[in-house]
Amino acid sequence: PTCRDLFFAIKREYDLSVDELKGAAEAGTQVQGRLRVLKAESLGLMEECTTQFYYESEALKARVAALEEENTDLREKVTTLQANKTWLETKYKEARTKEAEA
Repeated sequence: PTCRDLFFAIKREYDLSVDELKGAAEAGTQVQGRLRVLKAESLGLMEECTTQFYYESEALKARVAALEEENTDLREKVTTLQANKTWLETKYKEARTKEAEA
């Protein structure tokens, strides 16, 4: 009879240990699942950020190209205006010289 009680005590300890290990294994599985979800979410966010960065960089490239074209046009206009200014100054001096001679 005393051996039987001892065996029941050992079995009870064994069952408690097995239940504890099962709980730990289930908790580990839950943590693994959470980690997989976090990984998937972070990859999704990276893809989203990369896509957004691509579209923003393309828009900025287009804007830079437009501004460079506008800058070129403005430089040409400045050159034309400077040439006109020089021509007008020359004509003005000629007119003043003729007026002074007359």
